Amino acid sequence: MAASDISHALPDKTMNDIPTGMTMNELFAIIEAELVDLGAYAERMQEVLSPALVASPESSLCRQEAQMLDILTQRLQGLRTFMEHLRRGLPETWLVDPSRAARAVVLGTLAERLSGAKDVVPLPAAGEIELF
Repeated sequence: MAASDISHALPDKTMNDIPTGMTMNELFAIIEAELVDLGAYAERMQEVLSPALVASPESSLCRQEAQMLDILTQRLQGLRTFMEHLRRGLPETWLVDPSRAARAVVLGTLAERLSGAKDVVPLPAAGEIELF
């Protein structure tokens, strides 16, 4: 992130005029929420796919794949915890404009959520299919 995207000083009129500006705490909370959702998806995948992978005729290879699902779930949970603790330690006065970074994200609704858009289509519930 470029130095011009972050202000460590008290907010001034210019920084508050940025329409997509937000506090670092708000941005970290958005990222944390994304990690929570991804962690829930990974847990669900693990619950559904692991038994099938372990029961597969090629069970030794599939058992390794099932373990990778477990590692994915654990790492997402660890990243969420890390973001939560970072967020708690940030001064409320630190501002950021995430719009340029969000534009680099290919998934449109994810980019909107990361930029702080308020009227974003909610994530599909578990079991729902999201068509492209």
